[in-house]
Amino acid sequence: MPQSATLTGKPATWRRACKPLTLALFLLTLVVVLLAGASASLAGSAKPGKPTAKTPEGIIASTTPTFMWGEVKGAVKYELRVYEGKTQRIKKIDIKTLSYTSNLDLTENIDHTWKVRASNAHGAGPWSKTLAFRVAPDSLKAITDFRFAWPYAVGDIDETRHTIDIILPAGTDRSALIATFVTSGAFVAAFGAPQVCGVTPNDFTFPVLYTVTARDGSTQDYVVAAFTLEIGDLYQGGIVSYILQAGDPGFVAGETHGLIAAVADQSAGIAGVVWSTIGSVPGGGTDIRPAGPGQAIGTGQANTTGIVNQTATIEGQYVKCTGGAAYLCDGLSEGGYDDWFLPSKDELNKLYLSQDVVGGYAPTDYWSSSDNYELDLNSATAAWSQNFASGVQGHWGKYFLYRVRAVRAF
Repeated sequence: MPQSATLTGKPATWRRACKPLTLALFLLTLVVVLLAGASASLAGSAKPGKPTAKTPEGIIASTTPTFMWGEVKGAVKYELRVYEGKTQRIKKIDIKTLSYTSNLDLTENIDHTWKVRASNAHGAGPWSKTLAFRVAPDSLKAITDFRFAWPYAVGDIDETRHTIDIILPAGTDRSALIATFVTSGAFVAAFGAPQVCGVTPNDFTFPVLYTVTARDGSTQDYVVAAFTLEIGDLYQGGIVSYILQAGDPGFVAGETHGLIAAVADQSAGIAGVVWSTIGSVPGGGTDIRPAGPGQAIGTGQANTTGIVNQTATIEGQYVKCTGGAAYLCDGLSEGGYDDWFLPSKDELNKLYLSQDVVGGYAPTDYWSSSDNYELDLNSATAAWSQNFASGVQGHWGKYFLYRVRAVRAF
């Protein structure tokens, strides 16, 4: 075998030519591997980027705002800084979420700025854009809840009149009652002294003036009257005629609700009125649907609304309610109140039972707002009334002329 040949039969000159090529390929592969490793190492050691600060910005109301920002890839935690002018007020580190709510009250009417940055094991990234905001004091100054824990009683807040009526059990000592309340204002005072919810006692023998001060310095007064209430008392435009008892619809333990009757009949000076102008013609209107189906306590208001809004076609003519017992009550404005209604069958019976205390009733029939739908569900030309001499309740044609006494709920 010639000396210039290898065992594989390749020429020696070819073997010598391949050596530089193999070395070059090896070096190229090594460079690629080293560069890839360096790139991965550099990527793994990168600090996080700049977060996007979102809110607060501009004019805000809260002195304890929530700061929020966008997520940064690779971030492990965040650092927040808040300034009043040039003075740092908040420096919070190791925040693991994308928000932070201040537990420090920031000063109102002062310009504030804030910024946030992200960090990881390789260090902190750049600060976000700085946002500016100002806490503007609001004018909120309402009392939204008022009650006594002992004896338990809940106040009735009239935001129009800025009064709070809180009815107490009979015999309650009012000389040192402690109120719990909820307010949207900055602070509350009574008798010139700051009031602490659930702590400060006051003498409620007479009405107490509560003054709520808003964060902008404006004030709102509330007159708080704590008193006992009995049937026959003058209250909220009329005379208390019934107080809800346990088991009654609408009864709430610790709260006092019931019915107030107008001080006189709405049919005074006349023989009486029909139940409604719809269905008031004897023998007519057989297609009239029930307008006041409710009979229980608490249904009189809905009945009255249904009656005054009722329409019908009678003998080919389209008609609507233009008068009658419910119509009189619905349009009544008396004692500063305009939410009067014709009592339901059961509500009317409560007026009958309290008539000796309340007074002013005639010994004759009074209309209720409950029509006699149970006799004919498809036609309602009769309604319930009650005789205030005998107490008997009956159903009669809506064209009968009976007396009317309006009530309102409290």
